Formats: sequence, C-alpha cells, structure tokens
Amino acid sequence: MPTFIRIVFRIIIGLLWIRFVLKLFHVMGTGIITTLYHWTNALSNPFGGVFPNIDFTVLSHSFTVESTVLFAIVIYALVEFILIRIFHASRDNDA
Repeated sequence: MPTFIRIVFRIIIGLLWIRFVLKLFHVMGTGIITTLYHWTNALSNPFGGVFPNIDFTVLSHSFTVESTVLFAIVIYALVEFILIRIFHASRDNDA
C-alpha cells in the first residue's frame, strides 16, 4: 500500500512540477499542454488565492512563478508523508 500511495503522489507532484516549469516560461499550446494545464488546474485550484503569482522580467523575457502550484506541491508532499506514516504506524500496531 505505501508503494501505491507513493506512486500516486509522485505522479501528482511530477505533473505539478511540469506545469510550474511550463508556466514559468509562458509555454502555451494545444493538445498535450492544454490537457496538462486542465488536469493540474483541478489539482492546484483548491489552493488558489493563497499566494499571488510573481511576475518578473529578466533581459526582456517575462516569467511567472505560480506560487499556488508551489504551495500545492508542498501540501501534496506533506499529505503523502502523513499517509505513509499513518499506514506504517497502523501496521506496526497490528504486529
């Protein structure tokens, strides 16, 4: 069971990291990128509005740091950690 939990949360976190990098460099597109944005919207929307996005420019290139996505990554990693700890604790108590 912990392996399943790790796989699911690593996929979620990996998709959120990909979204973060694509949005950082303002990658827009159709097909797979639009689908990725749609899926990750569902994952990051519960944390929307907690922190504002940070826009900045370096050498005439504009970048956007999606703070909501970074916060979502941290929360999902903490939930993964807690679930695995609970699973191990319950398994140790059964022994």
